[in-house]
Amino acid sequence: MNAMLSGKYQSARRSVRILSARIELLEHRVEHLEETVQAHILPLPLTRERLHSLVGTSLTVQAFDQKIQGTLLSVQPDFLELMDQEGRRVIIPAERITAIDPE
Repeated sequence: MNAMLSGKYQSARRSVRILSARIELLEHRVEHLEETVQAHILPLPLTRERLHSLVGTSLTVQAFDQKIQGTLLSVQPDFLELMDQEGRRVIIPAERITAIDPE
C-alpha cells in the first residue's frame, strides 16, 4: 500500500514540476509580448503630450525612408493620423515613425 501511495506521490510531484515549468514559460512569453506591444506605442508621456498640443498644425513625419507632410488630426497610443496635402487621411503606425518635425 505504501509503495502505491509513494508512486502516486511521485507522479503528482512530477506533474506539479511540469505545470510549474509551463507556467514559467508562459510568464516569459507574456513578458515578451508586453515588451513588443510597448515598443509599438508612442513611448514617452511627454512626447504624447507634446504631440497632442500639435493637433491641428502642420508637420512632417519621417516613417523610415518616407516623409509624410500634413496636418495632425489625432494622436493614438499606437499611431498618428494626418490629413495629407491632397486631403487624404493617413494613418502612420508608431513603430514606423523615426522623426517628427513641426513646421
